[in-house]
Amino acid sequence: MKKKFLLYLTDEEVTLYKGANEKLYTCKENLKDAQQQLQNVLSNSPKVSLRLLIDRNHQSIQEEKLPFLLPWDRMRFLSHKKAEWQTQGGYVGFHFFKQKREAYFRWVHVSQKDSLISWLSWVKSLPNPSGGIFFVPLEAGIFLKKTLSVSNNYQMILYPLSSAGMRHVIFKGNRLLLSRLSQGEEDLKSSLHFLSRTYPDIHESLDVLSLIKETPSFLPHVKILSDPQALLSFLSAQKRPSLSFSQSSSSSLLRLRVAAGVALLSMLFLTGYNVYQGLDYKRKVLTLSPEIGFLKDRVRYLNSLLKNTNVPTLRTASEHYHYLRARPLNPIEAFEKLSFLLKKQEIHLENLRWLHGQKLEIMMSLVMEDKIGEPLATHFERFLLACKDLFPKSQIHVIKGPFNSSIREIFKTPSPTSLPLAQIKIIFP
Repeated sequence: MKKKFLLYLTDEEVTLYKGANEKLYTCKENLKDAQQQLQNVLSNSPKVSLRLLIDRNHQSIQEEKLPFLLPWDRMRFLSHKKAEWQTQGGYVGFHFFKQKREAYFRWVHVSQKDSLISWLSWVKSLPNPSGGIFFVPLEAGIFLKKTLSVSNNYQMILYPLSSAGMRHVIFKGNRLLLSRLSQGEEDLKSSLHFLSRTYPDIHESLDVLSLIKETPSFLPHVKILSDPQALLSFLSAQKRPSLSFSQSSSSSLLRLRVAAGVALLSMLFLTGYNVYQGLDYKRKVLTLSPEIGFLKDRVRYLNSLLKNTNVPTLRTASEHYHYLRARPLNPIEAFEKLSFLLKKQEIHLENLRWLHGQKLEIMMSLVMEDKIGEPLATHFERFLLACKDLFPKSQIHVIKGPFNSSIREIFKTPSPTSLPLAQIKIIFP
């Protein structure tokens, strides 16, 4: 992984790292003069990105519980918030999140009067690519989840904060409950006592992750990490911050209003389409209502006719009736035509099968009388043409012809025993 510059900014000092373990510069006195010295160090590597890590005592990270809001109401809420921030100028970062089916809005606003503005403007003026702005207490919550696993319990992290002591940050799920600088056990006890007024079960359900070897003994369920730089390594590896920080301006507010307008127009279009669809359904119902009334009257009439009637027997008779109606061809008539045809063409019927399924089919095997000198094909073709004349709408398929090897075969000598055999199928419409 390519190393980044990490500029760790607290109330007491500023420290520059390259990666998580290589400390390049530390300043604890005049932080304004530190910018020039830092710029000299950074100018040697202008292509290395710079990530700003903010870990101040009085940084206002605020959360607000929201009622259920429709998308356009949420856009309007955000528009009012941005208008409020715009009056104070500066930079702002925000996001929405959910916990136990409840919505929350978290934001950080650095006004134009905040001393942090000079650092944000300075970082922006550098040629080094921006690596993002990270608020360490917020990112510590993500580090807790990855180290202790996701939990709905209360979770606390203890980590060293340069020479100022240590910081303890307490979460419940995604919510940031408290972030304080502490000097010892009494500060920790005071914080937990303060939170227990709102969260009485915090003492029994608190999981602790410590980057400090000497952890207060009164804390239960403590997991100690041997590497004190583990949080810094995690911050270096993070792809993006929890809050995307940007300058509060009228242009961003205008973009928000345009987005809200587009969302509103989309909702109006969908509402109009649903109204049109509802009116179309109503029209179809009104069209079908008379027909439904007629069918109901018909059902009542048929019920009166079938009263005291053996319905299963009637249904069986109806099925037989419709079966016979679907087969109107008279087999006697078809046999008479076939008898006349066979007699006229001097062809003898060997066997016949009458198949009456979806369509009527007749399968016939025939033997042909021998006429010396006449081609078999001519005799057989004359028979097929006669069949077509008798049954003009039918399909005639030759299954087997009266030839052995050639259509030019002829009768050579009369044979009373072995006559040419043919087989055809007639399919009636």
